[in-house]
Amino acid sequence: MKLILRKNKLPDTPFNILRGAGYAFHQDRKMDKDSFVRRITGSRYPRLHLYVDESKEDRVVFDLHLDQKQTSYQGSRM
Repeated sequence: MKLILRKNKLPDTPFNILRGAGYAFHQDRKMDKDSFVRRITGSRYPRLHLYVDESKEDRVVFDLHLDQKQTSYQGSRM
């Protein structure tokens, strides 16, 4: 789910807003992407995974995903 907001309508930076909402910063070194995650239960999964795109001059795009389980590939540990 994508949510697009104007930067001038936000009360603070996206980083501070998300930290206040209980999201933790997550840096994926393999994919070279920064994102935010929030656990739904005490376990690692399921969790909410949020990507923030601030590349637009006047807008911020929040891209929210639900990670139900850890990524698995046949014949691989990843």
